[in-house]
Amino acid sequence: MTDTPSPSDTADSETAPVHFPDITILGNTSDGNAPNTKNRPHSLMVHREAGMRAVLFIFSPDQELADHAARVPVILQIMQGRAEITIGNESFEAGPKSWTFIPSKVVHSVRAHEATHLLLTLLPGETKQ
Repeated sequence: MTDTPSPSDTADSETAPVHFPDITILGNTSDGNAPNTKNRPHSLMVHREAGMRAVLFIFSPDQELADHAARVPVILQIMQGRAEITIGNESFEAGPKSWTFIPSKVVHSVRAHEATHLLLTLLPGETKQ
């Protein structure tokens, strides 16, 4: 078993420091909402290695990532808060500890109902279909 990585091992040098394992974001607003980023959630690259990337999205209530598709398969994990996730034509409510796999090139969107932290993991390669 490996030790939990330190922020200097995982955080992109241009992003705010990240503390593991509870992913405390330094510089975040005290109410848990995203920093002022207009209508888009704030994002932090927390890990990048061997074609895999992990990005933490910090949503304020009613912020969204509109319909889009990734070239690679992704995993969405709600760490905190609640959001509506739409994959293709299906929508569902997701809360803490929700985990969703989305194959490459599948249209999806996320809309936060409250202050929400979502961990996006972009996996290497395309989904085999």
